[in-house]
Amino acid sequence: MADLEVAALEAQIEKLFADWTLEVTKLLDAEKTAITSRTQILNQKIAAVRVPQNADAKALGELPKRINEIVKQETSALKGTADLTLDIKIDVKAKKLKAGTFKLSGTVSDL
Repeated sequence: MADLEVAALEAQIEKLFADWTLEVTKLLDAEKTAITSRTQILNQKIAAVRVPQNADAKALGELPKRINEIVKQETSALKGTADLTLDIKIDVKAKKLKAGTFKLSGTVSDL
């Protein structure tokens, strides 16, 4: 009889862990979705920044590379957790930034 009681106890604990795993999985999925959404907004906001109309074409050509350097610098506290690379392009003639794709890697991509 004691063996049945122990088996019942184990079954209850297994059920609690199964419920916990399901809830945590849902939370992680929601967080990944929120992070991706927030990154899309960031990408769009960067593209909306006004480019100085009298800026040198050479300096403008270097701007996408410089933006990714800034991203790396400003997100260094998240290194390994949420590594971000933006594919910002610039139309040098029109002097406008264009949002491209972005890549999130690190632990956040495993959520």
